[in-house]
Amino acid sequence: FVYLLDGTRTMPPAPTLRLPTTGATGVALADLDGVGRPDLVFACGSDGTSWNVPSLVFLGDTATWD
Repeated sequence: FVYLLDGTRTMPPAPTLRLPTTGATGVALADLDGVGRPDLVFACGSDGTSWNVPSLVFLGDTATWD
């Protein structure tokens, strides 16, 4: 789950965005494609049955991540 904060340090009651991030152990936010919008990268490990879980990249657009 991704929780988007508004700068008030208040956690929203529910996830803002649900992304398929099974096995995620770390996350980074950076403009990977150079278009001026943040992209999300999830480093993934085990999903409970395998350690062969690929890391994920979601490119940001004007409203969300794809």
